[in-house]
This record gives sequence, structure tokens and C-alpha cells, in this order.
Amino acid sequence: MSNDLVVFGEGLASLDLNEVDLAVALLWFLDQSSGATDVTATQLANVMHDLSLRGTVNSSRLDKRLVANADVVRGRKSGSFKIKLSRRSALDQKYQALLKRPTPKVESHVLASDDFLATRRYLETLVFQINGSYQFGFFDGCMVLCRRLMETLLIEAFEQNGHSAAIKHQGNYLQLGEIIGIARSGQYIKLGRGSADILEEVKSAGDTAAHNRTYITKPQDVDDLKLKLRRAISELMHLAKIEPSTPVGNSS
Repeated sequence: MSNDLVVFGEGLASLDLNEVDLAVALLWFLDQSSGATDVTATQLANVMHDLSLRGTVNSSRLDKRLVANADVVRGRKSGSFKIKLSRRSALDQKYQALLKRPTPKVESHVLASDDFLATRRYLETLVFQINGSYQFGFFDGCMVLCRRLMETLLIEAFEQNGHSAAIKHQGNYLQLGEIIGIARSGQYIKLGRGSADILEEVKSAGDTAAHNRTYITKPQDVDDLKLKLRRAISELMHLAKIEPSTPVGNSS
């Protein structure tokens, strides 16, 4: 049984649907997810049971009720059903929202999400994934994403100050270590004292998480780097001229 079907079944369980409505909803899902038409009442009854939406379902009774239902028509195979074309749109509106699992609530464990509010969608998503990885214990992934965010903002800082050519060779970006070295020189962007060292630390931790064959990143590794990471990210956002929609700490 696919995870998508389980998610859809959880959504159906929250609705007050009778046996036939559940069968129609599942028939719609199977049509959406795999293009399956020609599904029998027995197959639908089994899916309802497997998802714990119903106990034992009388397949003969369900078959008769589906025959009389306005949302379905008979399929090619004997005893099978498919969604009626004229009812697809209405069923889409009714069940489409159940196809996705609700986004989990993620706290600002590593970086404050408000600092990225309405900046750029990819930055908001990266910070959400960083905090989510920490929250759910995926610390290697968290560290790799921290490195990625730092690299992204460092490149943005060069570009926003008109120096993208300084970190490219034949049109391609240089390796992160080389870019940090150029930033350290102070020729193109002005980093605060010790900031280049922090960038090196984030790079090293991210590289270890991504490439070391035996070391597993621990929560303490991320915790030890949090304060420095926040400082570096804040500085890079300033250099890249990226500001949240509402200044942090400003309430209205």
C-alpha cells in the first residue's frame, strides 16, 4: 500500500462519508494516482478494509449501490467501475486537498524563520528544511543544508555588489572554498572580523556531513555552530541586501 494512499485514507477518515461515498472517493484516487479505471466493488471493499475505514464490506451490496451512483459508470471489465467523465471536476474539488499531508509545524531550532519572511521563496524553504531536519533528528541533512544556505547567500552577496565575475571561471562558479578565500581578501565584499573563519567552519561541518563515510553528525555539532551560523547568515543577508518583510522584533 502506497504512502499516498495512506495519506488519502487518513483524510477520508476525517470526513463523514458513507460506504458508497468512500468507494467513489477511492475510485477517484486510484484514477488520479495510477490511471486505474476498471476497479471492482470487491477491490474497493478490500481497500476500505486495509485502510481501516470500514470493517468487512459486503461486496455484492456495494456493487449494487455503485450501479445506482451518479458519479460512476461501468468499466470495460465485468463487474468493474470508473469515474464518470462529467463528475471528474466536482470530485477533483471535493478530494484534491486530501492528496497532500499537512505541512508539519516546525520551530526555529537553528535559524529564526521570521528573519526570512517574504524574502525569497527558496530561502524560506531552505530555512524551513534546516529547522525541520534538526527537529526530526536528521542532523547530517541539517548541516548540509546550513552549508548550502551559507554558500547561496555568499554568492548573492557578491552578485548584489556587482562582483559576480570575481567568483566565476569560464562562466561557472568557483568552489566554495575558493569563494570564501576571495571574500576573505576584502577586495569585493567586506566581511566582519572573524566572519570568514565562521564560513570555513560551516563549510567544513557541511562537507563532513555530506562526504565522511563513517562520521554521523550529532545534535551537539549543530548546537555548537548555531550562534556563529546565525551571525554569519545575518551578515551575508545584509551584504546581499535581503531583508524580511517585517523587521525582527517589530510588532504592529
